[in-house]
Amino acid sequence: MHYSISETRRDEERYCCYCGALLRDRPAIVCPKCHTHNDTDSLYCKHCATMLPNVKICSGCGTKNDRDSVYCKKCGRQLSDASKLTEKLSVPEYSNYQVGDHFEFGRYCYTSDGKPAPIEWRVLRRGYNRMMVVSLYGIDSRPYHDELEGVTWESCSLRKWLNSNFIKNAFSDVEQDCILETTLSNEDNHEYDTSAGNATKDRVFLLSLKEVRSLFRDDLDRRCMPTLYAVANGAWRFDTDKEEERQLKGYGWWWLRSPGGTSDVAGGKACSACDIDYDGNIDSFGLSVGLGYGCVRPAMVLKI
Repeated sequence: MHYSISETRRDEERYCCYCGALLRDRPAIVCPKCHTHNDTDSLYCKHCATMLPNVKICSGCGTKNDRDSVYCKKCGRQLSDASKLTEKLSVPEYSNYQVGDHFEFGRYCYTSDGKPAPIEWRVLRRGYNRMMVVSLYGIDSRPYHDELEGVTWESCSLRKWLNSNFIKNAFSDVEQDCILETTLSNEDNHEYDTSAGNATKDRVFLLSLKEVRSLFRDDLDRRCMPTLYAVANGAWRFDTDKEEERQLKGYGWWWLRSPGGTSDVAGGKACSACDIDYDGNIDSFGLSVGLGYGCVRPAMVLKI
């Protein structure tokens, strides 16, 4: 038997308007987007991952209050807007994270049908008030550039996507405030004498040849698995029946921002970009910028 949203509301929300199940007699937060009932301590809808305007968090003592509350039930402080305070809960405390640690920050499509999940990051480097991180998995599959032509990191379509669509969809306003604009020097590929072009200022970027050589221990440390969403979008994964290669099964290759070894004759710009092979080996010659089955492993610098 199916229940419409209006029928559910008329029945005092005794039935879930998403699945039609009879609700237990306990408080619930109804998602404003899909109307799924969630536990009262939920921050995101369990069905569509929309942020729930469920509670007001006291900025003074941290106590959770009902969303209709004006004053904190514990300390009496006047409460601010619920959505902004709830949003702050998704921003991690960075002070204890060290190089090699993993943590969740932001949300992006994860399952094969595009349902979002928290993005897991790995700390690569720490400074006095900032740290560089890279995604633990290949979060998507996209070409380095939409056209098969000579291109640099500055002008490639993947850079544009990372700093527009991706950053807006993956991070809340509060989370975006934690992502610093970083000046990238973009070193040339001296092995094949290809130019990396101009320095750029980016908030989200890909790692360079120099960075993957210095910030990872070895090939094993550089290996990367694509998410189910990336695979659904075409990400290549290594597959084998050989027993001696079983440990590599499921890994994919991922883009770097450095220019590869081939260039167009007219402009002298690289038509390929460097990458990390499925086995973690650094490929300084690279692959054609138009290939659409490489993993995207974004990196960024967060303020701490």
